[in-house]
Amino acid sequence: MTEENTLDVEPTQVIPADSRHHVGDVVEQARERLRAAPNISLRDLSCKYQHGLLILLGKVDSYYEKQLAQEAVARLEGVAQVVNQVEVTWGDPNLQRRSVR
Repeated sequence: MTEENTLDVEPTQVIPADSRHHVGDVVEQARERLRAAPNISLRDLSCKYQHGLLILLGKVDSYYEKQLAQEAVARLEGVAQVVNQVEVTWGDPNLQRRSVR
């Protein structure tokens, strides 16, 4: 079951309505923040961006990691809202077997 979390962000600066942030730049900045996270599972997440909306996608092992991912990208320039569609898979027996190896 996937729970979706939405976080409205109060930008540190006002984003003009006609301002266009390059999609590739915002996505790359988000990926850099996720890759810099100490949690290995966050490094495998992906995201989509359009008109101030950043969508996080992928799977993590806990709700704590899901929240960490959201916080890691929340204050990026050009991001007005984060939609967290990351799935928590801690009950997935395939993941449990993989971690035992």
